[in-house]
Amino acid sequence: MWCPYGPAEPNPRGRPRKMAGQVISPEARRIVREACPLDRARFARLLTEQQVDPRAFDLQGSNAGEQFVMDHSSLRGWSVHYAERGLRRDEEWFDTESDALAELARRILSDLSTRVRNASREK
Repeated sequence: MWCPYGPAEPNPRGRPRKMAGQVISPEARRIVREACPLDRARFARLLTEQQVDPRAFDLQGSNAGEQFVMDHSSLRGWSVHYAERGLRRDEEWFDTESDALAELARRILSDLSTRVRNASREK
């Protein structure tokens, strides 16, 4: 199965892989590449291992705001975007859930603000 994990990988839809302003860290690419192919259970384990705050993302497309979102449309496939003030920023579409989860994981792991804060360090 094809696993998108970098800007050099071909995009089956023929569109650019990354959108303007989006930076994916090499470490996030490596972590996701090793976990591919992803399903929801592997995605959840991966983010738990990386100490990601569960409020940083949504897999149901609810757009609660200020979080990374994956949504499904029966007509277009799987969407990954960042929900902010009612807007869908850096939206990208995928044919499979696994490809969408891989992109979502890369975005989340590249943003250090998504990690669970350690209360002992903040004192």
